Amino acid sequence: MVEMVLLDITQAFGSPIQLASSWRWNNTDCQQGNVVVAVNLSRQSLTGLIPLSFSNLRDLKNLNLSGNNLRDSIPKSLKTLLRLESLDLSYNNLSGEVSIFPPKLKLNITISLEDSRARRIWNRVQRNLI
Repeated sequence: MVEMVLLDITQAFGSPIQLASSWRWNNTDCQQGNVVVAVNLSRQSLTGLIPLSFSNLRDLKNLNLSGNNLRDSIPKSLKTLLRLESLDLSYNNLSGEVSIFPPKLKLNITISLEDSRARRIWNRVQRNLI
């Protein structure tokens, strides 16, 4: 099951060589029982949308997709990751509405405030937290 989810994520990113070279990523942290708890795909030159398949990694605690060229909005399906503690999406080209995550979820969203789009997203996040 985990291998299929990771393969789906790789295919969603267009099967870049740095991910497709191995079915078992070096940048994932797995616990006993083939459970993925962390994925670090920072600075991998990834493009496109954040794959919806991440929501199938039910035990995911840390997701780092910073420093890529991801676009569009944060998928609402990430709200289903109830164990997610850290989500780093900084230094991408995200836009659109920010999903409101459940208040019980410990979530740290790091967003680059260097451009006006990121500032508008951050302002919407702050309004939703108040």
